[in-house]
Amino acid sequence: MTGAMSRSLPTKRSAGLLFMSGGRVLLLRRSATSNNAGLWGLPGGQRDTGEHADEAAWRESCEEMGWVPPARVVGQLRLERQHRRKRYDIFACQCSPRARERFVPRLNGEHDRYKWASLAWCLARPDKLHPVLAALLRQPDVQAALRRELEGKRGFKKPRALAKGATRVALRPAA
Repeated sequence: MTGAMSRSLPTKRSAGLLFMSGGRVLLLRRSATSNNAGLWGLPGGQRDTGEHADEAAWRESCEEMGWVPPARVVGQLRLERQHRRKRYDIFACQCSPRARERFVPRLNGEHDRYKWASLAWCLARPDKLHPVLAALLRQPDVQAALRRELEGKRGFKKPRALAKGATRVALRPAA
């Protein structure tokens, strides 16, 4: 494809999961051998050809953490960067405090630490965040939706239909 049509298509499509529980969000710190070393971000990564965004988010998160805590998708965020050449689909997931307490990821080497951080911590330290997460949190509407959701109120609009045709997907730990 050439001309204006090719410029409108993203060259990179990635997807991730933003887990929320008990007023906190799950962050992973990039290891010294990874791009963006030392920065805190979300589990996720690049989509494979033909893969739906929610499938990629699930697969990449399981690859990076060994499994994911049981959760439900409560919203979907999209971030497009660098003249719409990169697209990130992020699924906001709510998990119970009990699931958060029991969750201990088996990090695969791309990350060396994890933590459940407050939104205030994230907003006060944009220089410590992965560029995608920092860009996402600079958006006032995203901040407001996350605040409401973290307070236990409905913060997101009903998610778009996901790959399986459902509007909510119950995430379960990988086998």
